[in-house]
Amino acid sequence: MFGKVRSKVAVAALAGLAMSSVAVSNVQAARVTAPGAPAFVMISSKEINIRLHHITATLERPTRTGGSAITSMTVQVMGKTCRIRRNANSCTIRNVPIHRNSRPKVFATATNRKGTSKRVGVSFSLMTGRWLAPGFNAQGQRLPAAVSKLQNSRVLAGNSTKWKKFQAINRSSVSSASAVKQARPSVGNPSVVFNITGVIGIALPDNANQATQSGMFAVRADGTTVDSLMAGSLSASVRDFYSAPNGRFYVTFSTRTALVQGGPLCALAEVNASSGVATCVDSTIESVALTLFNSDSAPIQFDGQGNIYYTGMVNSKFVLRKSVSGTISDIINDNITLGAFIVLQDGSVVLKGTTMSSMSMWLRRLSSSGGLSNIALQNSSISFVSRFPDGNIYFGVRGAADNTDAIKRYVTSTQAVDTRDWLTRAFFGSSNPFNILPNCGTSMTKAICNSPSSVSKVFITTDNRVFGLSSFGSSTNDLVSLYPTTEVVNTVLTKISVVYQVGTKLVLAGTNAAGTNMLTVYEPSTYQETIIVDQSNETEVYSIAYVAQTGKLLFNGLKFSNNSLVVGEVDLP
Repeated sequence: MFGKVRSKVAVAALAGLAMSSVAVSNVQAARVTAPGAPAFVMISSKEINIRLHHITATLERPTRTGGSAITSMTVQVMGKTCRIRRNANSCTIRNVPIHRNSRPKVFATATNRKGTSKRVGVSFSLMTGRWLAPGFNAQGQRLPAAVSKLQNSRVLAGNSTKWKKFQAINRSSVSSASAVKQARPSVGNPSVVFNITGVIGIALPDNANQATQSGMFAVRADGTTVDSLMAGSLSASVRDFYSAPNGRFYVTFSTRTALVQGGPLCALAEVNASSGVATCVDSTIESVALTLFNSDSAPIQFDGQGNIYYTGMVNSKFVLRKSVSGTISDIINDNITLGAFIVLQDGSVVLKGTTMSSMSMWLRRLSSSGGLSNIALQNSSISFVSRFPDGNIYFGVRGAADNTDAIKRYVTSTQAVDTRDWLTRAFFGSSNPFNILPNCGTSMTKAICNSPSSVSKVFITTDNRVFGLSSFGSSTNDLVSLYPTTEVVNTVLTKISVVYQVGTKLVLAGTNAAGTNMLTVYEPSTYQETIIVDQSNETEVYSIAYVAQTGKLLFNGLKFSNNSLVVGEVDLP
């Protein structure tokens, strides 16, 4: 009897549990709704012919799933559809009958077991071939948000002078971090000797009259400065300097200067980075140009044999000179002026310049034997010219005659310009280019989208990535990856005034959309931007250099909190 009662109780309990489970299940089912809409990440098209295209869309699943797993996403264009299932994120609609000049709207929805989301759409220009959503890279991966490491920046010293140029001296070590003005070493007759001991870099003041003697400062590791000449050195007024990548250090003088008492006058000298002793490179040239009209060309270059090339003035005429074991020759005629030059390993030189008598502009190759050949059409406007890591020459060109606006590639092995543009503008560009910026698929708000030739400055990292700065000096500009992939860099800065390459990273200084001065470090391999200076320690940065001996960046700028010029230090993230 007792067993039968227990059995009835158990049955009743099970029945109650089942009813409870059904009730819970019904509640859960009632909570399931149609999902939110997916987000477009990327759209691309492949042209079969002028009126037929394959269109591929990449989507990001909705964050609001409606309480049930997303079972599929659907893409639609011109009445044709494709479906994305399981863990996939893209699909292709084949053979869409649409003209190359069209801007169709591409739609997408997401579906779960309850229903289908509202439809979202993006207008896509087939002429661009590709559209990329903000916040994603060219591979369709979401970009990381910028992070802040304000503790990585500190002020080392106050400074009464704005530096218009600052470079580190390339050598392995600094003998003393607290150098003072040194006495001139014994090198024979009184001579020009530069202050090298304990010095990590050299700087030119914005106003040369602010330097005490030579017109150039020697910068110490603690951010303080002394005059660049040693005590007891012959007087010299420095016009400019250049710290070459190969460890050599050059200076030009305001007027030709004797480096040894009673010696010949010299305009360009090489300075020994260990002793500070200056040796004349050219005593016949009147002046040397270490800056070519804001060109990014290195002012002093070398060919594969170690011969030196540089520009200057002789008898009021512009020259490009080559020095071979001290034997000097002019390698351009006196009717032209240069905007840039690139010396190749075989001794040939790529020249960007203007013929003065006709004012025609050009890009040419000067062979090692002295023969000339045109690279770009006469009267084409060349914005930049640079040798990329593949050994070829890339240049921005705008041509009035053929309405060209592109970045082109000159292949050094064939000595010919590639028939396909490396980068063309997003709309009405050339057919069959290697690249169109994916960030330009829906609008022309960025200057780089309509004018690839707006790139004026180029920066190459040690892992062989190339970046360009477009519209330099405008109210807004863009940093653009040019090689090996092309895309607009995602940065918090809307106006970039300084770009400095150190190793694989780029250091950026400028202002954000609110006009706040900022300093950031960008790591291209991970797309990570790190904010070093923001509104809390706002500083308008004028010049930056990496000091290999300390492993830190030094910068010169105006600190807003006390309206003072400072030298600061940055630990690279």
